[in-house]
Amino acid sequence: MREILSLFSQDSANTLEQGFTLLEALVSLSLTSVIMAISVGHVFMLHDGYHNDMARTQINGNLRSALDVMSMNIRQAGENLQSSFPAVILENGASGAPDVLKLRRSRILDVLALCENVSTGATSLPISRDNNSVSGCVTDNVTSTYDAFEAIRTADGGTTRIFLFDLTTRQGEF
Repeated sequence: MREILSLFSQDSANTLEQGFTLLEALVSLSLTSVIMAISVGHVFMLHDGYHNDMARTQINGNLRSALDVMSMNIRQAGENLQSSFPAVILENGASGAPDVLKLRRSRILDVLALCENVSTGATSLPISRDNNSVSGCVTDNVTSTYDAFEAIRTADGGTTRIFLFDLTTRQGEF
């Protein structure tokens, strides 16, 4: 029986010694706080990195789309133009303005000849005349080209921009 009582007394002594001291609790709390702070810092850093990568991916996608459009337009530059007409023009920006790259192509196969001198800003352009020695100005010769131009103008809502180009001076205007 003494042996049983001595076992009980040892167990009760051991249970009194179990647990943490205040110093041990403070040290473990400090270590846990440091580990949690480092973990939370890493989570925020990963979160910011994710958002930066998403923004970078979106910018790259937009740039890729812009380059696709530009490359398509560059490939089509000069389409349906006469060889004397400049398809690609690089204009140097004046007074620090940005340089301008102009790419031209024609939406119709033929070119309409301007049959009379016109002033800047004219809204009516004479493309044919009766009794003219220039074949591009005879009404019967320009009917199909004019019909193609009218179809494009109608598709554009009734108005369209055209480019007048003087082959002798190599100057033009919209």
